[in-house]
Amino acid sequence: MICPDKKPTIISSKFTQKHLFIGLNFLFFSTLSYSQNVGIGTASPTEKLHVVGNARITALSNPGTIGDRMVTVDANGVLGTQALPATVTAGNGLISTITAPPFTLELDVVAENGLTTNPDNIRLGGSLLEDTRITHDIYNLIHELNSSGDFHIATGGSNRFSVLDNGRTTVGSTANAGRFNVTGDSYFSDDLFLRDGAVDNGDILVRIYDSSDDGIIDIYENNAYNIRLHGNGPSIFNEQGINTNDFRIETSGQANMFFIDAGTNRIGIRTNTPASMLEMSNGGVAVGANAMADYENAGADGVALSGHNQGATNPYNAVEGISNYGGTAFITAGVFGLAINASQTHRAIGVRGAANGRDGVGVRGSRQNTGGTVGWGGIFYNDLGYTGFFGAASDEKAKKNIQPIQKALTIVHQLNPVTYYFDLETYPNMGLNTEMEYGFIAQEVQAILPEIVRKKNLSTDACQKINNQQATKENHESFVVMDYTRIIPILTKAIKEQQSIIDNQNQRILKLEAITKQIQHSQTK
Repeated sequence: MICPDKKPTIISSKFTQKHLFIGLNFLFFSTLSYSQNVGIGTASPTEKLHVVGNARITALSNPGTIGDRMVTVDANGVLGTQALPATVTAGNGLISTITAPPFTLELDVVAENGLTTNPDNIRLGGSLLEDTRITHDIYNLIHELNSSGDFHIATGGSNRFSVLDNGRTTVGSTANAGRFNVTGDSYFSDDLFLRDGAVDNGDILVRIYDSSDDGIIDIYENNAYNIRLHGNGPSIFNEQGINTNDFRIETSGQANMFFIDAGTNRIGIRTNTPASMLEMSNGGVAVGANAMADYENAGADGVALSGHNQGATNPYNAVEGISNYGGTAFITAGVFGLAINASQTHRAIGVRGAANGRDGVGVRGSRQNTGGTVGWGGIFYNDLGYTGFFGAASDEKAKKNIQPIQKALTIVHQLNPVTYYFDLETYPNMGLNTEMEYGFIAQEVQAILPEIVRKKNLSTDACQKINNQQATKENHESFVVMDYTRIIPILTKAIKEQQSIIDNQNQRILKLEAITKQIQHSQTK
């Protein structure tokens, strides 16, 4: 014990495995001007209480309350107090509001399993040593991104999954253009829905799903599918029959290569305004030698194209061919039929007409009666054959100003029947007869009977080989033609006139014979 006279009194004790408890009553004299220090384990205390060696305090009360101070020790071991800090800095990854003086919490541990150490710090970052599970219980795990930090999961330095600070999520890379971005192949094992607005209750826009391992893509309208693409079943467009839901296929040169008008229930090819149930238009584009549509039947049987009006009361044509050519350089046909077999002995027919009904017409040709005389209601080049009745309109009700033929013998007497051959060198492709002909010269008949002679156009190359998908030039000349059948009534009347003459002559002969007999009889008496 150190006494007031500054001379130290040392109380020492040596006991083996014993404790010495000394109770001291210190008497302090407030009037003393010198230091009053107590030393334990030292003879020269420098503080009020100077302890050299370990010290132990036991049986403390419960932890203090707000406002208590903490004990501090400086570099010389001098004790002091300081207000308890709100937090203590413990390295990167933790938050501290204390900047000076720093109070660092040091842990004598090894950082592992996803953690690493830095001087006086424990940081996130490192290799996992085992499967690691984090159990949330009732709490959320929130990773808050600041304005420039991203969250990445990578393999070998390549990003596999990222949540970017701009609110976008990427898979496969950091390339992004929207909320969710995937680079590379993606696989989904169940149904996939795209919704409008809220993902939990927004209207369904698209659904991708399977049915018996067959893929189906549905596009919805008003929460019901309207378009369906089925991998192994019927694909459907406009299931709800919406009249504005047209269907259009566009190509590099055609905006409406194929068009379905939902409002008019019509189909257009190269047009978006079909006027018929099915309309094809080239839009003014030159087709050239190719047909706009070609139906090729490469099989051994079957019809390539058929038009059939099923209704027994339908008065319209089953198939119509229409030509609007207004020039004279080519011969166009509304309907063109061609038998193209290379064999010279085939029995194919270019155009055939037939009527199964007894009162029908197999083939009919006509020409609009608007004047002009060079055209034909029907014309055949080369031979013309027929069986059965060949009739010309001769009903009395179709006639007027009926008069008997006069001087038929005079007319016949003026006719000049001749034999002749057609000039096949000049006109080799008109189908003219190759044998000797009997007839008249039309120009001579025209001077006598102009009513049975006309000028008509005849093609001079009609019997040449014709190819399909080829414009046929109009090579024709004007020829004088006559109707031989119209001479028949004249010849008939001429025969009757001649027969009348013969009858009169026979009467005269009979009379002359009677007179002759009378003369002969009188001479014999």
